[in-house]
Parts: sequence; structure tokens; C-alpha cells
Amino acid sequence: MVMMGIKQWLKRRKRIVFTVIVIGFLLPGAVFAVQKAKELAEKNNKARQGAEAGKEPEELSDVQTPKEGQEAEAVQAKVAKVQGVSYPKAKKEEDIDIFYKKNVKPFFKSTIQDTLTSREGKNRVYSPVNLYFCMAMLAEMADGQTKEQLLNALGQDSAEEVRKQSQLIWQKIYQDEKISKCILGNSVWLNQEIPFEKEVLKALSKYYYAESYQGQMGKGMDKKIQGWINKITGNRLKEEAGKIETEEDMLLVLLSAAHFYNQWEVPFPEDKTKKDTFTNANGEEVRCDFMNGVRIGGVNQKDSFRATSLEMENGAAMHLFLPEEWVTVEDLLRDNMDEILQILGSPSGYGAETGIVTVSLPKFSISSSLNLIPVLENIGITDIFKSGAADFTKLLGEGSYAAYVSKVWQAAKASVDEKGCSVDSFTEVEMKYSGIPEEREFTIKFDRPFLFIISNYTGIPIFAGVINQLEGE
Repeated sequence: MVMMGIKQWLKRRKRIVFTVIVIGFLLPGAVFAVQKAKELAEKNNKARQGAEAGKEPEELSDVQTPKEGQEAEAVQAKVAKVQGVSYPKAKKEEDIDIFYKKNVKPFFKSTIQDTLTSREGKNRVYSPVNLYFCMAMLAEMADGQTKEQLLNALGQDSAEEVRKQSQLIWQKIYQDEKISKCILGNSVWLNQEIPFEKEVLKALSKYYYAESYQGQMGKGMDKKIQGWINKITGNRLKEEAGKIETEEDMLLVLLSAAHFYNQWEVPFPEDKTKKDTFTNANGEEVRCDFMNGVRIGGVNQKDSFRATSLEMENGAAMHLFLPEEWVTVEDLLRDNMDEILQILGSPSGYGAETGIVTVSLPKFSISSSLNLIPVLENIGITDIFKSGAADFTKLLGEGSYAAYVSKVWQAAKASVDEKGCSVDSFTEVEMKYSGIPEEREFTIKFDRPFLFIISNYTGIPIFAGVINQLEGE
């Protein structure tokens, strides 16, 4: 009966809507004014000399630092590694603790809803883990209300809890096997003139496995950053990485990147791939290659959607969610995220009916580039973007120039074929010095329909109207 039911709805409707949950990381940076940097350079130089001399911190005896008498690992354009990383072994047997279900889940829910909702009907792919690690690392650099906003958004009460959860997530998802890979990487790239608190870099290394580099911002630094991303992602995001450009007013660039590849437990037979019709969000019908396969699995049949999963090697899975014909993807994201996340976290598919499942899925290769600042603002992270309000004194020290985050974006690509699934992503956070803003000029010409509101001095709207048409020649 299950098989007949699935065949009927596949025959009635060929468009497939899916959600891919994938992994990745990134962060970018910032730079100080030259005069102030020179005043504080002595402090910075001492920190660098300590790293170059191979002096390992007592609490980080496992960190890989250069041996005495050797210079720090050099990268082109005089970019040097000032903090290494000792990577942990995966701990597959240890379950993600109560903090995940209780606190981290809301972060994933809100950011997935915001990033995947596209009014233009465009394809999007997003890594919630990427963004989580970026914000967690920023929390290590922040203090005061800025830190509080980051912790609240991450669903944790203290930095210690964020550290614990971040380590557990990393160890749970990291994988480097022949046919199953989820390669992760974090790094921070500092301007060579910036005084920094070495203890923060140690914490980034110990708890988030982030390497730290220091050098002159500019084309040389850009090439090293791009090379670091391309190494992790296998050049699959080379064009997107090439857009990263450091500038003189940057304090640092914080990066988190990931490469994911896995094969289906039951591959789709290539001789079963046939042309079929996919109905786009705008109603347009297109012909494309559909993979077709039969497997034993589970199907969730809800009022507004149906779901199944494609199992991969070593426990990974791609979960697919098909809205009913009267439901849009946006409706699904808005109204059913709790059910969707329950399905992801349940070994049995949270109420799935088991049977013989015939899956007809289009082959695809998609990419996206997302500005994540509005997403972060929607979950209460606002101060980091405001010059004068952001507090990063934990990284920069008391009495330093103020800094703020000027950019948070993520690039990602995903592809699916008969053998398996591949996804690459990176997130970049750029931090800048809070100098005097440049004078700007604006021109607004109301030459199309517009809204007007008349209010008193307290902001109470007394009249409101819309101009949709005007009489004229």
C-alpha cells in the first residue's frame, strides 16, 4: 500500500523540494589606524616573538608551535602562523548533549528559516553549522553586551557552554574517510600592526580548532586566504573565494570552511535516469534528468508535506521534504520547522511509515552567496555591526580603538548525482576599525508608487496613504 501511494503522488506531481543540511565554516577580519597601531606595536611584537620562539602555553600543551630557534611557519607576503592547532579525534560514540536539543536547535531553526526563504524563487544552500562556529568564535573575542547578545543567540548561558558544545559538534560531524568526508577548518587572519590578546587566540585554537595568521593586509594576504579556502574545499569555491579582498582598515578576517562528500548506501542506477518534468516555483515547467531508484525506507506523511531520506555511508543522510501542492516552500519553512527538525533528530524518522520507497529525484548542481547580517539581526545579534556599540576589547585590549563587524556572508555549492552528494561552503566575517565614516550623498526620486505616513512628534501615525497613480499629460 505504501509503495502504491508513493507511486501515485510521484505520478501526480514531479516537482521535488528538498532541504540539505550541510557543514561548513568561515570568519573574516579587520585592521587598525597606523598611528595607534605603532603606539601599541611593542605589545604585539612581544606576543609574536613568543609564538616564534616556540613557547607553548601551559594550558595548551598540545598546540603545535614552531620549535625554538625557528621562525613561525611562513606564508607568502610575510604572513606568519602565530597559533597552531592540535586537531581532535572524532567521537562518534558520544551523543550531542542536552544543550543541543534545548538551546542550539532554536539557532538552527531561525537561521534556516531566514536563509532559505527566497521571495525571488531562487535556489539556496546554507550551512547553519558554519554560521554557528563563526558566531561562537566572535563570542570569544567579545565582552559586555556584545558578548551577551552572541551567547543568547547561540542558546548558551556562558562561554564555557559554547566551547563545550562547539567541540562536541566538531567531533561529531568531522569525517575523513575514502568515501565519506566532512572536512572542517577555522582560521583568523590578523593585520600585522594590530595588538591582540594572545589568550584569545589560544582559546580559538583549543576550543574551535582555529589557526591564527598575521601579516600585512592586501593582495598578498588575499592570496593566502583564498589558498586556505581552496585547499579545504578542493577549489570548488575558487571563484567565490577570489572575491575576498582585505583592506587597510580591516582588523581581521575570520574564516570557517567545510567540504562534504558522501555516497548513497543504495546508489541510483544510471540506466534508470530519465528526462521528466519539474515545475518551478513560478509555475514554469522544465524538462530535466530525474534519477529513479527503489529502496526500503521510511516516509513521513504529514498534513502539509511528505518526507523521506536517502541514507549515506557512515550514518549521514539527505532528508527530502515535498510540500503538498497547495503549500509553498516558504509556508513549509515558516510553519513546519519544528516537525522538520524532529525528523532530522530521530533515528526512526519521527513517526515514519516503513516500506518500499520509490524515489524520483532530479539531479542538480546549485550555488548561492548569502548576506547573513539580516539573519543575525533577526536573532538579536545587533551590536557587533554598530560602530561604537560593538565591544571586542577581549581580543584587542582595553583602551584600543573600537571595532565592528562590517560583513558576514556565506558561499556554498551543492550537487547530487546517482552516486552521492557533495557540498562545499565557507563563511567570512570581516571586522573593521571604527573610524570617522565617510560623508555620503543620497538622491531619492519618488517616481513610482510609494507610501506616506503623517505622525506627531511622538511617532503616532495620524494619517497614512499610498500613491499608486497620478494624473498628467
